Amino acid sequence: MVSRGCNGSLLTAHGSLFAEEITYALRITHYALRITDLNPSPTPQLNTHAGEIVQLSGAELVGLMQAVLETGAQFRFRARGMSMMPFIHDQDVVTVAPLQQRAEVGDVIAFVHPQNQKPILHRVVERDAHGYWTQGDNSAAPDGWIPATAVVGVIVAVEREGRVVRFGLGPE
Repeated sequence: MVSRGCNGSLLTAHGSLFAEEITYALRITHYALRITDLNPSPTPQLNTHAGEIVQLSGAELVGLMQAVLETGAQFRFRARGMSMMPFIHDQDVVTVAPLQQRAEVGDVIAFVHPQNQKPILHRVVERDAHGYWTQGDNSAAPDGWIPATAVVGVIVAVEREGRVVRFGLGPE
């Protein structure tokens, strides 16, 4: 169970975090983070041990990802779903980095869908000054217009069974 600090602030982490997402359950494998209401720091930290699974809702997963990315660190987790096949398969390990500049057409971004508030990893197929038109490589229809404010980060690496997956500009 994940709790928030007494001031209600989001979870934060320092350094790189590797987590496995299993229907929004994270298995912390590298860094032990701390979260406690007794923490005098204004930013609580997740208190876990290596190998422990932390159950998170989609909103909590996004909150943790945003908090980690705000520190400048990358966030790694095991992706679920088939909408980005053949580039990203179900259970691939995906690394999300902070967006340093506007995403380009062909980039795969992590965002919160404005209609259903779910975290999604899809490819940018068009952009303008205010947002992005995105679509999964294996999706028949686009997601619609995604405002730039909904973007959490950009995918910088994908690993499948311990091997790096080559990046491309469309369905691989």
